[in-house]
Amino acid sequence: MTIFIREFRHQPTPHMRSTKTGYFLLFIASILLSLLFCPPVDRIWDDQLVYRYAGMLIAKGRVPYLDLFDHKPPLIYLLNWLLICLGSWGPWIVDALFVAGATLFFYKRCREKQLLFPALLPLFFNLLLRNYFVCEGMGLTREYTAIFLLIAFCVLIGRSRYTFFFLGLLATATLFMQQEQLLTFLPLLVYAMFVNASTARRFLTRVIQAVAGSLVIVIPILLYFGTHHALTAFWKDAFLFNFEWYADKRPIAEQCSVIHTALTISQLGTILLVASTLAVTALLLRTKQSGLIFAALLANGLAFAPEMISGRMAAIPNSFYYYLAPLSATLPILVFTVWTAADHPFLHSRISQAVFGFLLCAPVLYTAIEHTTHLRLDNYAQIRTTPEYQLLRRQAPSDYEIYVFGSSVWPLVYNDFKILAPSPWIYHHFWKWYPRWDSDHHILRSIGQDLLSHHTRYVVDCSNGPKPYFSDTAASGWWKTFLQQHYQPLKLGDSSNITLWQLKPDHGYQ
Repeated sequence: MTIFIREFRHQPTPHMRSTKTGYFLLFIASILLSLLFCPPVDRIWDDQLVYRYAGMLIAKGRVPYLDLFDHKPPLIYLLNWLLICLGSWGPWIVDALFVAGATLFFYKRCREKQLLFPALLPLFFNLLLRNYFVCEGMGLTREYTAIFLLIAFCVLIGRSRYTFFFLGLLATATLFMQQEQLLTFLPLLVYAMFVNASTARRFLTRVIQAVAGSLVIVIPILLYFGTHHALTAFWKDAFLFNFEWYADKRPIAEQCSVIHTALTISQLGTILLVASTLAVTALLLRTKQSGLIFAALLANGLAFAPEMISGRMAAIPNSFYYYLAPLSATLPILVFTVWTAADHPFLHSRISQAVFGFLLCAPVLYTAIEHTTHLRLDNYAQIRTTPEYQLLRRQAPSDYEIYVFGSSVWPLVYNDFKILAPSPWIYHHFWKWYPRWDSDHHILRSIGQDLLSHHTRYVVDCSNGPKPYFSDTAASGWWKTFLQQHYQPLKLGDSSNITLWQLKPDHGYQ
């Protein structure tokens, strides 16, 4: 009898079975949505190529900011270094599992707060994150920071004794993954630090715990760059550079107009309006936990900080829509705070939440279905099938033997052939964007010196399009003169945008 009672106690109840089913279905839904961006059908995006190249560079004993110029913080490079052993699917696997984990964590909190439809907001998060108009692929920095923000919110509303330790860790991870995304994180962090901090001692304890969590990220990174004598380069490239060049202010009206266009095209405009209306309504009804709703609303507004700081979307029309990626976390968080903190019966009713839930999910669900019907295999085939790529592949090149200039996607050859570029400058948009960039041609000359010192055999020049690549005509003249002096063009096809140059025999190549 005792054994029977013990076994009966451990029999799963219908409630337990439904909970497990909810976790399972959400996990499958998250993975399926991530498969829309898996390697065979992933989109072409230069940031991914740079991050994977940086991981390979670290694996070969080189150091970002010294041997590779880029202006992102280092956490994305270190992550790609750790994923090298998993091959081309590595970033996708970790990214998909990370998103699925955050989804299930959020679902757990939704169940704990007894939401009427606990799976709705976690699914909403996935649909937003995989919105084709915003998501430029897997493993990008703003995607990771959105995940950090959602996890931090789940930690904040929980009851762990390590809440502030993890908040400090996640805030620092955000800073070292995508600098300005910390602004979106701050309202929730400030709210967590001050709410119910009735005494100075309690507040100081929270600060100490947050600092301890922060040091878990800060110390290894500083030690890495310190031991490689790269702290100054790290500070200049990952932080100061962005204030000097990316803070290209545009008129406020122009930026607002571009943001409105992006919200309309991405289907996020209606969603933002619905979520904001819910939040403002809850605040007007004098909700008891209005502080949390206000913090979530402020975080939602600060999701637009990257555009307001940099003006990238306004400077380059129909691009940089991935700057809206933080909304994939802030919008579900905002709706969650309204549905759990609001006191008014209307906001708690099943019909209300069902209607508003449909209005939130329907646009991005339609986008996901449309994306699914338009998947294309191997978007990099446009490069890998060219005669230039085929010739380079047959040469079985080694480090420093190939250099790509003027293309955001041709650096694929570095990753495909697992070789290092002869110059740290594999990212060239600045010559196109800024007329005053490299005005004395110091960087261009350094590239030329690196090519000659490494006896680089091939240069893939992609700066010959119908529109001038260089904003500075003098820079264009210098580059073309350099190639003509030291390299000879190979006629392989009729591509007008790509010229494959081979080092002349009298420069060390036979």
